[in-house]
Amino acid sequence: MCSFFVYFSSPLPLSYWSFLILALISHFLAMFTHPGIVAAGDYSPPQSRLPQNSTTTPSTGGTTAAAETPTDASSDDPLLIKKPIRWCKVCAQHKPDRAHHCKVCDMCVFRMDHHCPWINNCVGWNNQRLFILFLTYVAFLSCFTLLLLVMSLYYYTTSEHAIEWSNSICACCVLLFGESCFFLFFVGDFLFEQMEAIETNSTLVETYQQKRGRQDGLMTHLYDVMGPTVAMWWIPMANPKKVDLHEPIFLDKGKEDEVVDTDEIGILPTESSVRVVWKSELYQTDFQ
Repeated sequence: MCSFFVYFSSPLPLSYWSFLILALISHFLAMFTHPGIVAAGDYSPPQSRLPQNSTTTPSTGGTTAAAETPTDASSDDPLLIKKPIRWCKVCAQHKPDRAHHCKVCDMCVFRMDHHCPWINNCVGWNNQRLFILFLTYVAFLSCFTLLLLVMSLYYYTTSEHAIEWSNSICACCVLLFGESCFFLFFVGDFLFEQMEAIETNSTLVETYQQKRGRQDGLMTHLYDVMGPTVAMWWIPMANPKKVDLHEPIFLDKGKEDEVVDTDEIGILPTESSVRVVWKSELYQTDFQ
């Protein structure tokens, strides 16, 4: 029992297990935290953006009380998409410009990045921070494991004491080395994509659509996803910021004339879900 406490109180094991627990907590919370669901009544479309100033819904012909909400849709930015309010045919409700319907979860998600089979959940506005922390901790643990293996090999080759290594121990070390390298490069690629998405203020879905959010700089976008307090970024928790469902969306520079429409996709768009539309179509008074 004494050796147990000595082992777990030493710096290396304590650090390793701490990051492992943080990775497991991040993964668990990313699974069971809603990604930013846009439920019925959450989004009140601005009256000025409805076709012909009408609040008639295309599904029932009824009317809804659409509150006049401040929006950047009146901006003179030529890349600002001023399409009329979008309508989700599956959820039968209005949806924000940066919301997309996930066919797997069967719901509209604000800032939906993709549906991740690792967490069996969408990665969106509310749990993107948890997903990034999970990737970060797994990458750190992979590096930590590789470092321990290298240190063990160095100690084995330079130690004056006789160290017995069986074939099973050598096989486990080789498998552990390969597994650590695999997960390091695997989650490293995902982590790089997430950081690139934060830098450009765009999600995977919006990347295929050739759209993006405001360009306010990397740190502002990081605060937007991870929270305003840098000292709290390492703690596994959902996005603490209040969501702005009226956030405008812009076309990528150089794409003023056309944009790829890949709405309502699951993990990745298929050929049947991707089409190129001209910018003139974005101003038609239809609901999509």
